[in-house]
Amino acid sequence: MSISKVRVIVRVRPFLPQEIVAKNGNPVPCASVLDTELDSGDEVTVHLKDQETSRKECYKLDSFYGQGDNNVTQIFYREVSPLISGIFHGCNATVFAYGATGSGKTYTMQGTDELPGLMPLAMCYDLLELKAKEIAVLDDKYGQIHLKGLSQIPVDSMSEFNEVFSCGIQRRKVAHTGLNDVSSRSHGVLVIAVSSPSGDGSTVTGKLNLIDLAGNEDNRRTCNEEKAN
Repeated sequence: MSISKVRVIVRVRPFLPQEIVAKNGNPVPCASVLDTELDSGDEVTVHLKDQETSRKECYKLDSFYGQGDNNVTQIFYREVSPLISGIFHGCNATVFAYGATGSGKTYTMQGTDELPGLMPLAMCYDLLELKAKEIAVLDDKYGQIHLKGLSQIPVDSMSEFNEVFSCGIQRRKVAHTGLNDVSSRSHGVLVIAVSSPSGDGSTVTGKLNLIDLAGNEDNRRTCNEEKAN
């Protein structure tokens, strides 16, 4: 499987139980997939129709996961797993989830204890610091971004990673919104840095960045109000 520098993946989450109840068991998707065509080079063409306006749109994507594909594991193995081998050879990669509140970003990235998301499968406040402190975002003369004061914790096993990961999740800022009972109101970033010996005796370092962005929608839609510090 060849990997381009940038891939665009779309996941449409299934209906939530409360959404089904609110529509008397017959919820109508806001957009229906009319057709999915496989193009050359694994590209997917998805035709969508808005149920409220009947507006039709067409998108070309690298991959598409519909409401019936309620398994983040298959997304991991198809989209993220091919990136991991590269970080052992000094390559860097970034996976981030972008979309409106309630669209399934945090579920896709973090998952649950029973169904882990992309972050645990892959194994600005510092979520790992007991006393949360502000992280300074700096760039050097080469244009590289550095996060001054960020915690970096070495792990030697999956159990150690799970302990650190759980600590970070618990410290994320969440709040109730008009679209979601428990919504992430902060960006979550997991950076996995791997160092491995090369054939000539030197050390090769690679990074995999996994990012769960907070909702990008208008506060009027989420019924949020800005709070002064």
